[in-house]
Amino acid sequence: MCKVVCGQSTRGVDSMKGMLRYAGVFVFRTAGCGWGAVLACISLTSTSTGQPCQPILVSSIDIPGDALGVDISKGVAYIASGLGGIRAIDVSDPYSPTSLGGKFTYSFAFDITVCQSVAYLVMAETHDGGAVVCVHDVSNPRDIHSINSFARYYPQDLTLQGRVAYVASFEDGLQIFDIQDPSTPELLGVYAPSNSYVAVAASGHVVYAGQCDVNPFVVSIDVSSPATPYLLDSQPIFNFFISEIAVVKDLLYVASEGNLDQLDILDASNPADLLPLGTLGLPSSCSGITVTGDRAYLANRESGLIVLDISQPTAPMIIGSYDTPDNAAHVAVSEGIAYVADRETGLLILDISSCGAIPLGDFDSDHAVNLEDAAQFIGFLKGPRILCWDECCEADLDGDCDVDMLDTRIFMNNFTGS
Repeated sequence: MCKVVCGQSTRGVDSMKGMLRYAGVFVFRTAGCGWGAVLACISLTSTSTGQPCQPILVSSIDIPGDALGVDISKGVAYIASGLGGIRAIDVSDPYSPTSLGGKFTYSFAFDITVCQSVAYLVMAETHDGGAVVCVHDVSNPRDIHSINSFARYYPQDLTLQGRVAYVASFEDGLQIFDIQDPSTPELLGVYAPSNSYVAVAASGHVVYAGQCDVNPFVVSIDVSSPATPYLLDSQPIFNFFISEIAVVKDLLYVASEGNLDQLDILDASNPADLLPLGTLGLPSSCSGITVTGDRAYLANRESGLIVLDISQPTAPMIIGSYDTPDNAAHVAVSEGIAYVADRETGLLILDISSCGAIPLGDFDSDHAVNLEDAAQFIGFLKGPRILCWDECCEADLDGDCDVDMLDTRIFMNNFTGS
């Protein structure tokens, strides 16, 4: 039976499970409650504070297959589209996206990461019973072609850090690859005390992975010596399944699903001692997290796009949403625009400028791109084809894995002066 309780505090609520915060209103719900009941509860609470942000759909484009993963690089949206393979969409004008073509693949593509004109496509079961990360040259988006493949044994997620790829595998733990030459990836090491990892994120020489188990937990792994990675810490996640992980600066974001879908935020300032900070109940399960400044954008499947205020990690709050036509599978954010992979609907493009996001280039999070940020940006500026590492990636404003003149143009467009 559905039970929803709204209020300005948590007093009288006997459990934090099922707790949401939306626009300053605490909402407690039982497992039988839908998102509509929660919104109705909020709308009837006259003491609600603040105005939720309102993402606005500006355009959309259909693609072959289902849109499951999306990444943005140099004004092009690259989409992992299931049986449709990899698709390229020109989004230099978000109001008028144009298909550039793509390449059908021999298997089901469900996740994608693009770096320096190379796309890494995570594939499901292949013709010979395995699964791979398929590497594509996208230097010419109209003529995409395959280079190589690596990471068998059912890869579930992939993240890049410098010249290294970390792959979470369902049957072979965490796999570490040298991708300096994408055409010939080299296995550097494997961390596999547990065979099943389903999500991965990296910061510097530490990798965070979500372990799939009856009682799942997130682990921090030191990979400074890739041949001999070792465990730093583990933190249980009180749910059934970890679906997504993201790390930004010293904060770790872990989405999980089960009886109640939720987002956990952990303090990762000391990777050897992960500390829980806050937990937020979600209207449905989350399959994609993108963090920019003090906003987090969640692809929340049947609930669409969810926007969070994470300025207080101990009390994250839902401040806006957009109910997509199908199931939001992934989200990428660039220059005030959210790109949502919405399965059968294709790619949705939303204006999120009303959500108060920190502008690109605002490294000190004061909501202005000024001289203090300019000093940091100059320090980050490396030049073309020199891969980002650690904090340098903050200044990779166009998401192409280096900090060059294209990033300088974006920075200057946002620069406000003193």
